[in-house]
Amino acid sequence: MKSRRNQIPIGCALNVAIINELSTTESFKKACIEVPLKFNIKPPKTGEPWPFFNISWGSYMMYSLLVVSKEIYNLTNEDTFFKKLVKNDVLKNFIINKEKYPFNENPLYHFKSLRNAISHVNYDINDTHIFLWDHFPGKSDKKDWHWEVEIELNNFMEFLGMINVSNFEFYNEIKQGFRNADGIRK
Repeated sequence: MKSRRNQIPIGCALNVAIINELSTTESFKKACIEVPLKFNIKPPKTGEPWPFFNISWGSYMMYSLLVVSKEIYNLTNEDTFFKKLVKNDVLKNFIINKEKYPFNENPLYHFKSLRNAISHVNYDINDTHIFLWDHFPGKSDKKDWHWEVEIELNNFMEFLGMINVSNFEFYNEIKQGFRNADGIRK
């Protein structure tokens, strides 16, 4: 049986692109009003459509784009995948409270820490920001964290959009034979 796991990140990226395209249509807006009511769920603001692009949408994207994409964690800091992310300054809106290495020197470290934070639910979300942290196994006290960042929610969604584009390119390179199935460039 052939594994379809590596289709999840590209599927998420396409799902997001499709939903973003549809979100401006009247049908989408109508569904955001009618579907919740079918399940007796009232939107946060009476008479308003369900806020589809909510934190659960972001969580779906976080997990699908940054945890499931395990092939990117086989790469080195010198891989074009990470070089493009550094060049595009994808962490520009993050406030980095704690790090072992700067992003431009070791983007893989930041992505592994981000992946760990998401997969182990080492994050907290309030009305405006998401806070993420990473620690070594068995060292969960805040004083032992080696990586801690925060970012405004809107900026985080923008960041995930940039990761979407990078994942399109990455998985297309695998599909086109420019990379091995494990993500390493041929």
